[in-house]
Amino acid sequence: MKRFLSRLLGLLRSIFRRRKAPLPTPPTPPLEPVPPPKTIVPLLIFPTITDGIQLNTVTQVGPDRYYTSSPWEPGSEKVNQAIRAAEDWLADALGTRIRWNQVRVINSQLSLSEWRSRNIGLIKEEVDLLGLPWTDDYVYLAFVRGMGGYAGGIRYESGNAGYAMVGDICLEAICEYPQPTAGSVLLSGWPPNSYSLIGQTGAFIHEALHGLDLPHPDGWPEGNQPDWDETLMGNWWNMPNFTNPRGLTQREIERVRLWIVPSG
Repeated sequence: MKRFLSRLLGLLRSIFRRRKAPLPTPPTPPLEPVPPPKTIVPLLIFPTITDGIQLNTVTQVGPDRYYTSSPWEPGSEKVNQAIRAAEDWLADALGTRIRWNQVRVINSQLSLSEWRSRNIGLIKEEVDLLGLPWTDDYVYLAFVRGMGGYAGGIRYESGNAGYAMVGDICLEAICEYPQPTAGSVLLSGWPPNSYSLIGQTGAFIHEALHGLDLPHPDGWPEGNQPDWDETLMGNWWNMPNFTNPRGLTQREIERVRLWIVPSG
């Protein structure tokens, strides 16, 4: 009888252990439906593929060359890590922090051929589809798969958002794809840092700062232009080793601060 009770008790303990609920996994903080004002909003965009895409090979489309390594869809975790590093670097440079959201992943209804023909102008269409505000409180930074070495930024204006875009060179670098990558292929002859993780982090900060109304050095009045090695807005591939230790000039810092806290 004792042996029977002992076996029964052991069986009940075994059943209890199997049925015990596992500890819950802490949830990932959800994205805010609408980002708070004065925010840089990153978007990871995957265009619709209608005619297929040749990965790991150079494709010529008119005057433009594209190269996209496999896999087609990098995860967002590495992109978010680079965004956090960018936010910290810019906070050190400015002496104040601009908030960067975590990246929003978008499966675009627009085709890759549409993106390649209309490029940065499509960002507003995607933002409108998301129902996000298009005001001068925001800069949208789009990482668009299949866009090769495209990079550009448009400054905010009164009532309208700033916006910027980078392609495969940046995405594959910050996601640490093994070579050959879009960068090592399309930037052949450039300094290796130009297609490294740190170099392309500098590249997308550079484009986001165009959205915040910073020009290249030759965009300032003649005779009063910074040196191209002095600032991230010049030779960004020097990141983080600029001749100005902060990576931005005082005049550039003051202009960005006008967006954070407008004068008057």
